[in-house]
Order: sequence, then structure tokens, then C-alpha cells
Amino acid sequence: MNMRKIVSIQHQIVDIIRSEIISGELPADSKLTQQYLAERFGVSRGSVREVLLILRKEGLTYTKTSTGHYVAPPLTPKVNTFIEEVRNQIEYFVIKEFLEKSTYKDIDILNDMIHEMTTCFSRAEYTELVKLDLDFYKHHIEKIGGSTLLNVWQPLVQRVQNDTSSTSANNVIEKYTKIRAKIQNKYPKTNNNTSVVALSA
Repeated sequence: MNMRKIVSIQHQIVDIIRSEIISGELPADSKLTQQYLAERFGVSRGSVREVLLILRKEGLTYTKTSTGHYVAPPLTPKVNTFIEEVRNQIEYFVIKEFLEKSTYKDIDILNDMIHEMTTCFSRAEYTELVKLDLDFYKHHIEKIGGSTLLNVWQPLVQRVQNDTSSTSANNVIEKYTKIRAKIQNKYPKTNNNTSVVALSA
């Protein structure tokens, strides 16, 4: 099952700039001009204005009267930790609900997902692997909690830097391997031979 959705060019640009702000590549108080962004991404100023509006709503930029848009200061460590805790609580809830409602068909879905993640890992494409992880949560948060829960979780993810190290990426794969194993324990015997994969403890 493909959980990816078609993303507009504006939101693709938002994703890029958001990552650059959160990673520190774009320092606090850096000016973001419409002309520069339009030329950099090859889009109209109208599209750039939409991008800047989204970033401001997310709290990643601020405006000064008559001077334009600037990168907002980073979160304090205490606030960042609090946001991570809230995010983790939501994701824990979603995994718990997913396991309770899962069927043997989810084993095949997880097989495909783990295979794709493993491929990303072998190519050192850790950012892509993290995106697969976030796509999983986004899909199931909306499925389990609707748009209300999704609208609580998504800004939390967008506001903090996701760990894209090899160690973190490997932990993500291990997480889904354990989830798959728990579902397999619910369905030790199925008619779908491709669904049953022997896992080491």
C-alpha cells in the first residue's frame, strides 16, 4: 500500500526550507526574499508568497514591517524536549492502536515497507528512510484519530529536527521488524505463505 500522496510544488519547497531552518543551515534572523526564493526554485513570486505564509504559520519565520521575512530563533532545549515528549506519546498511542486492529494483511504491508527501508539504509539514504517512517505515522494517525489528531501531531514533527543518523535509521527498521513480529504472533498460521516470515528473537 502506497501511503505517499502527491505534494504540491509549494509544499515541496516548504519541506526543503523547513529542513534547512531546523537543521541550522539557515541561521536565525536570515532574510528570506521573494526574489531569491523564486530564482532558486524556479517558481513565481505568488508561489513564494504562499510558501512564506505557511512557514510563518508554523512559527519558523517572522516578518518585519516593510523589510520582509526572517528565520525565527530556534526552540529552547526545554521546549524542544517537551515537544518531543508529546510527539512520542501520540506515536506510542498510534502504534498500540495499530497493533490492536491489525490483520495478517498488514504483515505484507510491513514486509514491503521494511524492504524499502532496508534498501534506503544500504544506500545511506537515511533522510528518505525517516520520511517513510513519518508517512506511516501520518497515514495511521489520520486513520485512527482523524484530522484532529493529525493536526496536533504534524506541527510537532515539523518544528523539531528528525534524527537522520545511521544509528537512528537502523533503530527505525528494528522498530518495524518488532511490530511485524507482534502481528505474526497474532496470526501464526495463515493461508498466505508470503505473509509468514520467520524472525529471530
